[in-house]
Amino acid sequence: MSLDHDILESLMENQGESKLRTLAQNFLVKNLDPCQISDLKEQFKALDLNSDGLISAEDLRQGCLKVNLPADKVDQVIEAANCGSEKFLNY
Repeated sequence: MSLDHDILESLMENQGESKLRTLAQNFLVKNLDPCQISDLKEQFKALDLNSDGLISAEDLRQGCLKVNLPADKVDQVIEAANCGSEKFLNY
């Protein structure tokens, strides 16, 4: 499966979101149908370059570049995902 440009863009849009919005998104994610969950798992695996179950800032950077996200937006995605400075996203 190839990476979805829209998923990476949505990370930027949710930067600095409120706690209520975060809770609402968590609720929605928990209520996704199996097909949607499968698609998200595949997107995660595509970003997880070394298959360690974590997405590092470098993994995310490479994913952004792979879908031709403009260089100026790559750092915004990484900041929005909060995975810089030794932080990781996990599944």
